[in-house]
Amino acid sequence: MKQAFLILWALLFLSQWSPAQMTNQQQKNLTAFTRLYGYARYFHPSDEGAELDWDKFAIYGSSIVMSAKDDKALISTLKELFHPFAPTIAIYAAGQGDPFSSASITPPDTNNYKPIAWQHLGVALSSNSVYKSIRVNRPSPEIAAVQGFAPVSQTFSADRIKGKEFRLSGWMKVDSTWGGAGHLWMRIAKKGQVVYFYNMDNRPATSGTWKEYSFTGQADMNADTLFMGAFLSGKGSLLIDHIRLSVKEAGEWKEVPLENGSFENDNPTAKGWRYNQNLAGYRFATESKDAQDGAKAFSIVSVKGASLQNRPVAQPLFDHYPRPGESIHTSLVSGIDCNVPLALYGNKEHSWPTADTAALTRLQKAIQAAAPASVSGDALSVRLGDIVIAWNIFRHFFAYWDDASAAPEQLLDKALWKAAMDKTQFDFVQTLKLMTAPLNDGHIYISFQRDTVQRAYAPLTFVQAESKLLIEQVLDSNLRTSISPGDVVTTYNGQPAAAYLKDLDQTVSGSPQLRAFRIAAELPIGRQDSSLTLTIQRPDGIHTVNVRTSNNWQTWYGAQANRPSGWLRPGIFYIDIEKAPMDSINAWMPQLTQAKAIICDLRGYPNSNHELINHLLDTAEDTKWMFIPEITYPDYQHVSYKGGGWQMTPQSPHLGGKIFFLTDGSAISYAESYMGFIKDFHLATIVGQPTAGTNGNINPFTLPGGYRISWTGMLVKDHNGGKHHLKGITPDVPVQRTIQGIREGRDEFLEKAIGLAEKF
Repeated sequence: MKQAFLILWALLFLSQWSPAQMTNQQQKNLTAFTRLYGYARYFHPSDEGAELDWDKFAIYGSSIVMSAKDDKALISTLKELFHPFAPTIAIYAAGQGDPFSSASITPPDTNNYKPIAWQHLGVALSSNSVYKSIRVNRPSPEIAAVQGFAPVSQTFSADRIKGKEFRLSGWMKVDSTWGGAGHLWMRIAKKGQVVYFYNMDNRPATSGTWKEYSFTGQADMNADTLFMGAFLSGKGSLLIDHIRLSVKEAGEWKEVPLENGSFENDNPTAKGWRYNQNLAGYRFATESKDAQDGAKAFSIVSVKGASLQNRPVAQPLFDHYPRPGESIHTSLVSGIDCNVPLALYGNKEHSWPTADTAALTRLQKAIQAAAPASVSGDALSVRLGDIVIAWNIFRHFFAYWDDASAAPEQLLDKALWKAAMDKTQFDFVQTLKLMTAPLNDGHIYISFQRDTVQRAYAPLTFVQAESKLLIEQVLDSNLRTSISPGDVVTTYNGQPAAAYLKDLDQTVSGSPQLRAFRIAAELPIGRQDSSLTLTIQRPDGIHTVNVRTSNNWQTWYGAQANRPSGWLRPGIFYIDIEKAPMDSINAWMPQLTQAKAIICDLRGYPNSNHELINHLLDTAEDTKWMFIPEITYPDYQHVSYKGGGWQMTPQSPHLGGKIFFLTDGSAISYAESYMGFIKDFHLATIVGQPTAGTNGNINPFTLPGGYRISWTGMLVKDHNGGKHHLKGITPDVPVQRTIQGIREGRDEFLEKAIGLAEKF
């Protein structure tokens, strides 16, 4: 009866609640629930907890705890929420004495029982990942697909579309109750380099009825490979039918034949389509009961896996984990403590003690009954639940808290308050950015799959130099009479440029050098057909210009193209590491061995060509510089690490000339792994600016409502054990860009390297 009352109250509360009415007690209630949620989800090893739908529980629990009027009611509510699946967690008033005892978790006879405890290698938020989470001596946990999406695709030669305008269309029908969405996608490559990519991320399909979706683009004249298809992102189901590819010829659309475009063949993999039948958390099938075209469609569905009893027993990830009797005794909020066992006993059938089956059933029914009809960030409970989920991932598994700009508790307080104040699912994107920016992790990206705003790009690029915001490139020849490289931007859409940049900086995570690049990259982006108004200071005075944005993103995206690789001048060979594939570098080896100097440009991201390092090394190396946390205790305490590296070995021919590497803050992750070898093994003279200071495999996760967050799931150091995070790879020869150099279109980094090379 009490549970039914709580459900009814929660539904009424959420329908009438006004953001401005959040009280201190409600904030306290949410904080207590959030902290206990993380302890129970990731560290309390009961079977019942392992089977709980934690996303739904976060949303439900966030709404329920709001009703507690005081600490006594809050303790009672937390027990109602957590004891049905974790009866051994003690929740009590501070100073009243810890009621936990090891006897309460010890069966009368421990024969045939084994210890159960969580081990996290990083944390498993997805499958096919270096990150794993298991309960020792229990069945392997079920986790979602690593990408958070399940694709079906075709791959073929781009000969049929290269140099032409194309259109990809298809029909989709989606169950998006729990945030799922449908996407058509296409990727076009030229010699392994992506020259076109679009996946409807800014306008995914969410309709529960059949609708046709399409997009158009322009294929590169020299493209060689085309990848295309559809995918389901998040949880839900997607039906796909009648996918068509067309090209425009003589002003008319002409269809390009596709293998089994309407999925009429019972075995799609035999007729063009490819998908991973073993992708965890998803099922693929031909559907004959609901088709838009012909007799069949194709279905992608997120599913719950096999029961615990039918999964294989997990093998320990490392040799240490808590034993029965170990627990954490900590404060949830002022006046309320908890004691959470970190290990339990278990036999083949269940963990001990078993939970109250009736209470667990009531809780599960209550969660389902209170679930919103559509999971959207428009609902307060979804926003609060998402904060609960996201904050706990960072609190317990983020390796760089020492480098964060705010303490975990500060981030939680502000995020809960801001989420409560938000009015729409779009407002909440900003809240997630503000919560994660102080983590100072350059791998943090917040994306929202339901953002249907058509974005476009002003034909400009920006750069920060000499503490000013400047125009770097003008991509539209019609603008070059009114805007020039090196013009100083003083206002951006009516706001002082410095103030606007400061506001943007509050929403971007990472080092200062990386944030400068990220912010500059955001400035040209606006709504489709919007206008960007700039006040600029030119040599002849102050001017105001209006620049129209367009959807020609390919022109904008390709604006950063560097000079072609090859001889710069006699004896000096230039390699664009971002563009040149390894097979091209191998083909140049006879020339490289004759060069007196080689300049390698790594301002950006390598093109899978790090084997070049082997030609620079003198001896084999086996250093460990990437460290995955081994976590068995909450709040990132008592952490050990599993180290790894690349194990590079010298390869012939050895390049013995003078080597230079150009780099800057745009070099991130894989680029920094590359540059780490160059710096720490003294393989070249590094010219430019510090790299991004963000390295290590990402560990992305999705939140109910269609939000996705990526972040760094491991700790990375220099090869000598020194600090890398935020610092990055520092140059041997620092170079700063200048206003004069930008006005003159000079590459000051390259000029410096050439000057040094010519001295040899």
